[in-house]
Amino acid sequence: MLDVTASGADARKRLVVLHGDVTVGGTALMTSLREAGLEAIELPERDGIDRISDSLPGPPDLLVVTLHGERFGLLRDLRSNARGWKFPVLGIARLGELDTDVGLLRAHGVVGVIDARTRPEAAVARILRQLQLGPCGLQGSERVSCTFPVGVTVGRIRRRREFSLNLSATGMRITSGLPIELNARIALRFRLPMVARRAIEAEARVVHRTTHRNTWGRWEIGVFFFAIEEPDREIVGQEVIRLLTHSPH
Repeated sequence: MLDVTASGADARKRLVVLHGDVTVGGTALMTSLREAGLEAIELPERDGIDRISDSLPGPPDLLVVTLHGERFGLLRDLRSNARGWKFPVLGIARLGELDTDVGLLRAHGVVGVIDARTRPEAAVARILRQLQLGPCGLQGSERVSCTFPVGVTVGRIRRRREFSLNLSATGMRITSGLPIELNARIALRFRLPMVARRAIEAEARVVHRTTHRNTWGRWEIGVFFFAIEEPDREIVGQEVIRLLTHSPH
């Protein structure tokens, strides 16, 4: 049984809705959530948006769905519903096989994606963190401006030293001395010394690129982390929260 710490006490009062039979690491997510003391409801996959938005005890604090082609109809309906447009959605997918534009996911309210191969306890920890942040919290895509060195490797090209421009729990914006193409896969290595000592390594996909160089003579690219160890993702999330907390308003 997963040990839920005191910091998750408020999150346990919130409602998590699973749409369909959601599994992570080969285990039913519903089982892991209930073992963690979370209030969770599993709705049949055949149920549509009306059931989700109108027939529950209250609006869900988090809707969890397995991402595949048919689910985008559900997400579109969700965003057009008077109540449903506010539901944050957490997706479950095999990240290396997720061939969907990240901007499209965010436009449909997907605040984060968990790899379907993630250990159940790590998935529950990610959900707890999401619930603790609340409707005005990080929500998996809140970005904060920051600058630090980032090692970038593209294919067989030797690692280049670039710099971050902003950071979120799901990706970052960085400089690029090379005109990297959209959807290219790159390897990243960077440190967040205010949170952890070790270097973070992640594989990412380019989801945005400027058409002109900036004043540094570099292009700017937006990348999505599709392969990153869960402890490292936790570190990134902690750094974003730290920077948001300490940023002047």
